[in-house]
Amino acid sequence: MRSPPLSSLLTFPLYLPLQGNLISAGVFFFLSMNKIDKSIIGSLTWMCCAITTLAYYAMWAGVGVQYKTTDVTPRAIFWARYVDRFLTTPLLLCALSAFAKADLPVLISLLGADMIMMACLAMGALVFGPDKYFWWVGAVILFVIMVSQLLTILAKVEDEKRKEVMRTLIWLTIICGVAYIALWLLGSEGTAALGLSQEVGLTTIVDLISKAGVLFFLISNLDTSDESKPTGLT
Repeated sequence: MRSPPLSSLLTFPLYLPLQGNLISAGVFFFLSMNKIDKSIIGSLTWMCCAITTLAYYAMWAGVGVQYKTTDVTPRAIFWARYVDRFLTTPLLLCALSAFAKADLPVLISLLGADMIMMACLAMGALVFGPDKYFWWVGAVILFVIMVSQLLTILAKVEDEKRKEVMRTLIWLTIICGVAYIALWLLGSEGTAALGLSQEVGLTTIVDLISKAGVLFFLISNLDTSDESKPTGLT
């Protein structure tokens, strides 16, 4: 059954990241296709923003939203948001790992922690009552594991210039991850301490920073070595 249409207070903040990620995907695709030596990073960037664009279009159109009225407080669950993150955060982390030339075993551990964390948040959003916080705690534990793997990748970067760029990328990713977990707890999935429009507005800002912002910074700091030399992903 189709969900009721969203109010204008929600459709506008959903429309902004839709357009932002659509433009970003187009720019990243153009830059990727116009390079003589194609890089895996270029391919990952446009795919990440393209998936996010589709997810936000689904939410903006009202088909990526599920309304729950049987919990302690009525909730609007943006399930398309979780599909988006389950698909795009591994792509984002692969792009960062390729830039850092990370070892494959560390990358697999990082992706595993990230995907299971996103699954925990999605399950918690669908569960009624206090049991949903069990999934949130599980997500927090997995996020700590994810952070430890990111710092391990950072510590193994030898080139100082690359390490400085990677440090900025990793800390932006960590800060956005903390924001996602906090917004889950304070938003409609958790305690509903935030109003729905506040939650949507803050989440869209974090999404723009964590995807388009991080990836634009990454692309702007690529050099020829990232396009000509193999990485741990190849």
